[in-house]
Amino acid sequence: MEIIHYTLTFLCALSFIFWIIGLIKPKVALFYLKKNQSRLVVTLVYFTLGILFAYLSDGTLTKEMKSEMLELKREHEIQDSITNIQLEQKRIKEEQYKLDNIVTNSEFDGSVSQVKDYLKSNLNDPDSYESIEWSPVSKIKTLNHKFIVRHKYRAKNGFGGLVITNQTFYLDSIGNVVDVVDVVDWK
Repeated sequence: MEIIHYTLTFLCALSFIFWIIGLIKPKVALFYLKKNQSRLVVTLVYFTLGILFAYLSDGTLTKEMKSEMLELKREHEIQDSITNIQLEQKRIKEEQYKLDNIVTNSEFDGSVSQVKDYLKSNLNDPDSYESIEWSPVSKIKTLNHKFIVRHKYRAKNGFGGLVITNQTFYLDSIGNVVDVVDVVDWK
């Protein structure tokens, strides 16, 4: 049954090829006719044959062949869905990794860029800022906080005097400083 189907499909394709050729050069496509080699005859003969072969070839598909084709189509759709899900899971993991590591200590000097930016915009004299020490960034899980870091620095106060300040900075999940607490040295 498959051979008949493929043969009819081939004849359908061949009919349409001869039809296209006949539209350009009718004498070549209708080589077997001595008279009446026109484009109209080409269209009537080959287009009709093509439609007939297409109809017959579709009718030769058995239920098994149709179910196999549907099964293959479903398998491809399932595989595409699985691939899309895997890509989405990978993207989500990458985003989560970025969010989990958005606040880190600099490898160069141990500083935390978000805290430095916060200090530069909130100090009385940002140009007087001088870093003394940074703690490692720690991850915490509270309602408003996700990261915590302690920083000791020197800067001018409101009266123009240099003071050493030791503070703990709490940052949210996207790296914004949301709370600052002074650390009291008990020395």
